[in-house]
Amino acid sequence: MASDCIVRPAAYVLLRDADRILLCRLSQQAQTHNRGKWTLPGGGLDFGEHPEDGAKREALEETGLEVELTSNPWIDSEVVEANGVNWNHLRFLYPARIAGGELRHEANGTTDLCAWVSPAETAPSEMVGIAQLGIKLLFPVNESP
Repeated sequence: MASDCIVRPAAYVLLRDADRILLCRLSQQAQTHNRGKWTLPGGGLDFGEHPEDGAKREALEETGLEVELTSNPWIDSEVVEANGVNWNHLRFLYPARIAGGELRHEANGTTDLCAWVSPAETAPSEMVGIAQLGIKLLFPVNESP
């Protein structure tokens, strides 16, 4: 059983283009066992940072895109145990649209590739849970991408 507990707030953006979602691939530098898997643009908030500001900052860092948040976030919470620590991942997922910038890959960061991905062509095993959740939110079951 884990003895330490840590809350990790994070913010992500949900960007959709017709039948595709913008995802980022976790790099070999990422401190996770999920290296090489797809995730949403976003990540951990700096101390005192508002989730809206964190979502915009992370999107710019990981994709080169300036985003405008288009509505209130979905909020997700997940508890996982790793190396004797309970992590409570508190995540804000903001629907967004591109407001500027040019799509590019992050250099020397936690992601190394960003791409527009069709959910129908990406296996869940190639994505972390937050990316799978983003797809469920952007592509409801009754809608075919």
